[in-house]
Amino acid sequence: MTQQKDVSPAPPRPESGRAALLEWLRWMRDHQPVALDETSGMWQLFRYDDIHRSHTDLTDFSAELGRVLPLGELSRGVLAVMDPPRHGQVRALVSQAFTPRTVARLEPHVAELTRRLLDEAAGQDEVELMRALAYPLPISIIAELLGVPRQDREMFRRWADTRLSGDHEAEAVFDDDTIRASVDEMHAYLLEHVRARRQRPSDDLISRLALAEVGGDRLDDQEIVHFTGLLLMAGYTTVAAMLGNAVLLLHDNPGAADALRADPGLIPGAVEEVVRYYPPLPQSLKLLKNDVELHGTTMPAGSLVTTWTLSANHDERHIADPGAFDIRRDPNPHVGFGHGIHFCLGASLARLEGRIALEALLARLPGPRVLREPEMYPNPRILAPREVWVATGG
Repeated sequence: MTQQKDVSPAPPRPESGRAALLEWLRWMRDHQPVALDETSGMWQLFRYDDIHRSHTDLTDFSAELGRVLPLGELSRGVLAVMDPPRHGQVRALVSQAFTPRTVARLEPHVAELTRRLLDEAAGQDEVELMRALAYPLPISIIAELLGVPRQDREMFRRWADTRLSGDHEAEAVFDDDTIRASVDEMHAYLLEHVRARRQRPSDDLISRLALAEVGGDRLDDQEIVHFTGLLLMAGYTTVAAMLGNAVLLLHDNPGAADALRADPGLIPGAVEEVVRYYPPLPQSLKLLKNDVELHGTTMPAGSLVTTWTLSANHDERHIADPGAFDIRRDPNPHVGFGHGIHFCLGASLARLEGRIALEALLARLPGPRVLREPEMYPNPRILAPREVWVATGG
C-alpha cells in the first residue's frame, strides 16, 4: 500500500542556512516521514524510530551499497559498506589494532598539539579556527596513529576537500574524474606504507593491521588501504566538523560556554550534545533487501534509502526540546555516531579530541565570538563550516 503523498517543500540549498534545513526536516517528520526523492530515485527516512531500525534491522536493511553503486574494489575492507558475517570478521581484525588503550595513549599528545596550535595562532586579533586548529589537529593525530608522516597533512586535507567540495548525488561521485583521481592518489600513497610495514613493522596502526589475525583470517593489502583511507578521511572530516560546529553552537549559546568554563566536567556532555545537534554526517545510505512498509508507504527491495541522522537527532518523539542546545542533556540518545554493528569505530578518539580541544578553546577565547556567518560545505553528506573566524580578544 502506498499513501497519497503531500506536496513536500523542496530541501533547502546549503546557502539557505542550517535553520532552514532543520525546519524542512521537521516538516518532513510531521507530514511525510517516508518520501521518494524524484531526482535521485532514493527513498528518505526522517523519524528516529525508522532510522534506528535501519541501523539494527539486518534482515531488511543492508550496508552493502556495492550491490547497486559502482564501488568495485573500493568497498573491500570498508566496514561501513559491509554486512555480516564479513563485517564481524573484519571488525574483529581492525579492533585488535584500534583499541581503547591505543586511543588513551594519544591523550597527552592531543593536549600538547592543541596547545601548540593555539600558541601559533596567538597574537592575532582574529583567527580562522578551522585552519588554525580544527583541520590540523585531527589530521596530525590520525597520521600519527596510522604511522604516516604528519608533514603530509596538507595533502590529506586536499584529498578530503576534493571529496567534500562537490554537490553530488551518491552515485554521481564515482563518475567524477577529479574525485576518482584523488582517491587513486590516496590509495597509492597508503599502499606504499602498507607494503613497507609488511617488511618492517613498527608501533603504528598500519603495522598492527598488517599483523592482525583472527582464526587464521588476515587482511590483505587492499583491505588495509581502503580501511585506513576511510579512517584518514572520516577521522579528519568528522572531528574538524565537530569542532567547527561546537564553536558555532557556543557562540549562539553563551550561557553554555560560561557553564563549561565554570565546570569543565560538563565538557564530555557538551561534546555529545554538539554531535546530536549538528552531526558531522547528517545522513547515510542503506540498501533494502526486502520490500519495507513504513507509515503506509512501501519501499521496494533494491531501493537505496537516505536515512537522515540530523532529523532523528531532532525528532520531538524521542528528544525532549530538541531545538535547545542543552549541555546537561541526560539521557542523550542521539545517533550521531551511528548505532548497532556500524557504531563508529573512532567515536572514542573523536570524543577525546573534542573534549581536549573544547577545554583549551574555552580557556583561550572569549565567548567564543564568531565574527561572521560561516559558509557551509555544499556537500549534503557533511554538516560543517569551511571557515570559522573568531575574535581572540575580549
